[in-house]
Amino acid sequence: MYQFIDNLNFKIHSSTTSQEHLETLTFAHYEFVRIHPFNNGNGRTGRIVMNLVALKFGYTPLELYHREGDSRKIYIDAMKSADKGNFEPLTTLIRKEMTAF
Repeated sequence: MYQFIDNLNFKIHSSTTSQEHLETLTFAHYEFVRIHPFNNGNGRTGRIVMNLVALKFGYTPLELYHREGDSRKIYIDAMKSADKGNFEPLTTLIRKEMTAF
C-alpha cells in the first residue's frame, strides 16, 4: 500500500496533459482494487480514490457505471481485461466520463 501511495503521488505530480491525467486515473482506480486491502468495499473505495485525483486535476467526479442496464457488466469486464494486462476498456470508460469543471 505504501508503494501504491508513493507511485500515485509521483504520477499526480508529474501528470500535465489530459492523456497523463487519464493514465493516472486508471492507475489510481485499478491498482487500489488490485491491492484489495479490505474484505469489502474495495471497488467503491477505489472509485473514491480515483475521484479525489480527478477533482485534484480539475475534473468532475466519475461514476464508471450505473446500477441499471449493462453498464456494471461492462465495468466488471473492463476490470477483468485490466487483470489480463489490457487496460484499454477501463481507460475508455474513464475517458468517456472525464469532464473538466
